[in-house]
Parts: sequence; structure tokens; C-alpha cells
Amino acid sequence: MPRADAIDAVMRGCQAVEGVLGCPPVCFRAPYMRQPRDIGDFLRGTGIRADSSLYASLGGCRETVQPGGVAEVPVTEGRDAEGRRISAYLWPMHEGTRPPQDYVDLGASVPEDGIYVLADHAWHIVESRRGGVLSGAKLEGNVANVRRVLEGILDAGYRPLTVSQAAALAR
Repeated sequence: MPRADAIDAVMRGCQAVEGVLGCPPVCFRAPYMRQPRDIGDFLRGTGIRADSSLYASLGGCRETVQPGGVAEVPVTEGRDAEGRRISAYLWPMHEGTRPPQDYVDLGASVPEDGIYVLADHAWHIVESRRGGVLSGAKLEGNVANVRRVLEGILDAGYRPLTVSQAAALAR
């Protein structure tokens, strides 16, 4: 998509969100985690103050302010017990290729001064990329798995924040 069209699409999306919710969005995540160049310039005029379109390894899991004043709150990535790359995007768990404990363990690997960002889309819980809309039992299993991840990281002492609250830490 040409840059001008992408900016227009984001502006229209922001207007649609504000029309439905009565307030403008303040956070952005680029499709497929492909952050536009010069994110601050790209989002200028939208009211968006935080982006979460990048991955960061365990040592780099910190919120920062990008040029243009947009705070970047990266999604955490690291290595699992077998040394395979893992990001804190939960869709592999919903697809059945990762257990909830992998995400709890990833959280435990984040340095004390770091930030652990989990990412998900509501549709991943109810629909498979390979098989379409899920059965009720599979849906219930996905909800239970999300609960296991959240309980595990809360039990480990993490304090939950929204992306916009985490972005405020960078300012």
C-alpha cells in the first residue's frame, strides 16, 4: 500500500474508533508488526501517542520515545527452553503450537527493569488461521489458556498495564 494511502487508512480508522467509542484511539499496532518508517511522522495528526509494532529481545524490553514523540512499547521476544524463538504474541498458543507455560516462562526471563508486553487479537481466540471458526470447546480452551498465562505472570509479580500506561513510563 502506498504510504499516503496507509496514512489515510489509519486516519479513517481513528475516526471510526472515535465514532464508536466517543474518544480517539491513543495506541497503534501496524498490521503484521510491520512498523512504518518514521512512525512519529506517519502517525502525526492522529492523536496516537504509543505504538507497539516492534519486537524486542529480553534486554531491550523497555518503553522508549521515538522521533516525533510516539512512545514505542515493544512486544517481548526471547528463546524458549529448547532454544527456539518465541514472541509474546499469543496466536501460536491459540493455534495449538505452544502451551501457556511457554509465555509464563518468557515473562520470567524479562529483566526486572524491563517490560513484558503480551499481544493478541480477539479473533485468534475464536478462529483458527488453518481451520476457520472454532468449536465451543476449542474456544473455551483458548480462553482457559489465556487465563493460565495471565494468572502465571500475575503470580510472578507482574503489575498489569495497558500499552498507553506503559508508554507514559517512557515520558
